[in-house]
Amino acid sequence: MWIKRILLAMSLVLLSVTAQAEEYWGLQKCIQYALTHSHRILMHDFNLKASEAERLQARGRFLPSVNMGMSRRELHNNSPNESNADYLNQEVESYYWQVSQTLFAGGYNFNFYQRSKLREKLAVLQRKQAELDLIFDVQRTYYTYLKALEIEKSARERVHRLNEHLEMVKAFLERGFST
Repeated sequence: MWIKRILLAMSLVLLSVTAQAEEYWGLQKCIQYALTHSHRILMHDFNLKASEAERLQARGRFLPSVNMGMSRRELHNNSPNESNADYLNQEVESYYWQVSQTLFAGGYNFNFYQRSKLREKLAVLQRKQAELDLIFDVQRTYYTYLKALEIEKSARERVHRLNEHLEMVKAFLERGFST
């Protein structure tokens, strides 16, 4: 988990460095970018679509199954004797259509449908949780980055003040030794 956070922080820093030359990336833009490009969110979208398909499949178990078919058979007489030709030259075609419905499967179909609906709700909630986790990670990384920028700015100001103080001390020592 901490590796993902480090990679997210590094990507945000790289984005902000490249974005500084072009435009400023605020917190909302970072969050929006992360939500549209995160592989975790895309994975949860795929799981949500799969659970919707499973629910439709479970609903289809309540519908009757329909089977249709056709067969054709031909018999030809190749003998030189024509007396049995009518008997042997035959063409047989058969068609069938079958509809079947299971009346009672011990509640299996109903339970399968209920389970698929629960899995779909779970997929929706997991996606929402992944979004919230990602937003939290982006916010924490963003504010950590801003804090680091502020610490860097403060350190540069301190170094600048120390350099000014050093120059004043050097000037004081030069005046003090020259008199």
